[in-house]
Amino acid sequence: MVKSKKADEPKDVDFPPLPASRYTVKAMVTACAKRMEPSAVEEAGCSVCAQLVPTTELLRLKSVKNFLHALEMPGVTRQIRKTDHDPIKSIPGPVIDRSISRICSTCRTALRKDQMPKNALARRLWIGEVPPELQDLRFVEKLVIARVWYSNCFVRVSSGFRKMIANALAFESPVPKIYA
Repeated sequence: MVKSKKADEPKDVDFPPLPASRYTVKAMVTACAKRMEPSAVEEAGCSVCAQLVPTTELLRLKSVKNFLHALEMPGVTRQIRKTDHDPIKSIPGPVIDRSISRICSTCRTALRKDQMPKNALARRLWIGEVPPELQDLRFVEKLVIARVWYSNCFVRVSSGFRKMIANALAFESPVPKIYA
């Protein structure tokens, strides 16, 4: 029997390898600490699409204030009414989250082309401020005021070149039966 020699097998290998030098260890720790700094990991919301984005990708909203006319959609927003007799009024101006003063680069690029961003709140995704009365509800109270009860909800997930799409299962809540 003849043993075949592998061509890619190195002949002189020191095992175990020598420990890393102090300079190499310092460089690795510094690079790791830099990647884990709060400024590199921190996320904040975009005023136009309200999605969480790394703060390194956010720009000031003032940089596109002349392009916000593309986000003006009458009838999408509503002012809070205190009684049933108060008239229904839209909030004037562009449909943005006014509590946020930054915009993501994706929305900024679309607005500079005078287009509405794909995930803009102006595409009827705006729900506005949550009133203080509804902020601290218990689970059962949330079920009572919900118009639709979601048992399972899946969203479109993109991974690589393929997309997985699933259905959302929603059932109408029996609100009349609860109040009867």
